[in-house]
Amino acid sequence: MACTADHVASIEATPAPVAPRAAPVAAPLIGVVAARASEIVAARVDGRIVRVITKSGQRVHAGDPIAELDPTLLAERLRAATAAVDAARAEVAGASAEVTEARRRVALEGRMFAAGATAKESVRIARASLLRAVASSDRAAAAHREASASRAAIASQLSYTRLEAPIDGVVSLVKAQVGEVVAPGAAIARVFDPENLMIRFQVPRDRRREVSAGTAVELTVAGADRPLGARVTSVSSDLEPPLDFAVAEADIVDAGAARDVQIGTLGDVRVVAPR
Repeated sequence: MACTADHVASIEATPAPVAPRAAPVAAPLIGVVAARASEIVAARVDGRIVRVITKSGQRVHAGDPIAELDPTLLAERLRAATAAVDAARAEVAGASAEVTEARRRVALEGRMFAAGATAKESVRIARASLLRAVASSDRAAAAHREASASRAAIASQLSYTRLEAPIDGVVSLVKAQVGEVVAPGAAIARVFDPENLMIRFQVPRDRRREVSAGTAVELTVAGADRPLGARVTSVSSDLEPPLDFAVAEADIVDAGAARDVQIGTLGDVRVVAPR
């Protein structure tokens, strides 16, 4: 019985095995889908939007129309500028004729003076008239150049009322609305290359060691069938206050999964543990 009691005591003294705790799951990082190649479509002249031709998510080719501004005012200015060019051209023609006549008169007075048929003063007067005619012709030519440059500038501005896609890609962030008056530089839309997308995400100081070039990550966004796989290409090294995080960039490697995701889409980024 003593032996049995000792055996029972030994069993009771043995601690029960403790199940290992699961490692805590790291909180996701904040990420956003971005494009390495994108261009903003911006107004280059002021005007009222009369037509928005594309919508977000639409594929376009370089040169395809995005939106149109009202060309009425610029078209009227172009007609006025064309009339000014025509008037300046007529002035040039008239001044040129005066120069030709003044030169003929100088030659004639010179011959007459050589033959003793006129005074030297007549030659001087003819030459002075030629100088005035040449100066008038120069002014007319300058006015014609200025009028032509003004017309060319207005014609160029008129072409800017048609806003076009600068690159092949997908339209996003369409901000234009019909009837809206925009100023030069106002963003109308953005066109990005869907084949060259990336994820940009924040890496807090205490998790900086988890992320480096080559690290595999996944971005989960609402509406996507599956996470977007990506691989980190760079991590900023500056962690100066008040920003206590670095910014990492990762190229999306699954273009098919990213096809229906717009740039600017926010999501959760998780570091993929190596298998």
